[in-house]
Amino acid sequence: MFKTLLPCLLFICIAEFVSMQSTKSVDLESGEPIQLICDLPGTGLVNWVKIIDITKPQAISVNDDKYIISNGTRVLTIENPRRNTDEANYVCMTNSNNQTIKVRGKPEFSTFKASDHTKDMNSFNVIEDDDLHLVCEVMLKQAFKDDEIDFVWYRKFSDGMEERITSLNISYVEESGTGAYVAKKSILSMEDVKFSDRAQYICEAANGAIKANNTVTVRVKDKLAALWPFLGIVAEVIVLCTIICVYEKRRGKPEFEDSDKNKSPAHSK
Repeated sequence: MFKTLLPCLLFICIAEFVSMQSTKSVDLESGEPIQLICDLPGTGLVNWVKIIDITKPQAISVNDDKYIISNGTRVLTIENPRRNTDEANYVCMTNSNNQTIKVRGKPEFSTFKASDHTKDMNSFNVIEDDDLHLVCEVMLKQAFKDDEIDFVWYRKFSDGMEERITSLNISYVEESGTGAYVAKKSILSMEDVKFSDRAQYICEAANGAIKANNTVTVRVKDKLAALWPFLGIVAEVIVLCTIICVYEKRRGKPEFEDSDKNKSPAHSK
């Protein structure tokens, strides 16, 4: 009976103290055992809860083979961590307070594309003076939709110089849904693109202290680039016609002079 009621009691406790909790993040990507340290004041014992779905908290006991609870229950060690099973919120609780530790992998990029493209690309060609909107999208599990993703944009030029982008228009979009994932996007808008905007554009996404980045190359083309081949063909045709006309004119003149010399004296009277 107690085991049946425990998840409900844990849910009530978490809901009651949620306004007082403090949060920190731990990176799951190292592959090494992860130690979660409960920093709540006091020396009493704490209870640990693993939460992926807030309505279904999972109590962690000292008898669980997956976890090791030590230092008077203040330290929880996750042995052999795996993203699919161990990415969650871990809560340590006392009678009067709690603390949440977010265990996360690096943000997963879904797309990095221009707004008028339908698929991911490593590079984009844009015509000079056109507009370009780069979309950087991160997917989060529905259970972690409240995580705040911080986006930062950089660009790296061909000479190796790198700068953080602050002068361009950067917007943030969150798409909530009923599916398994939630999309969070950052859109970099560039108006009247110039040749000086040619660079590698880097989108960095951070979930707390856990960061990941994605890169795309932007190439700027001359707006008259498509016209130059046509003008070249026209110029070649004009030159060729001129040569033919000059040749025909010069060839006709000697023939006319030869015909005059061959006239008889009778006809010349």
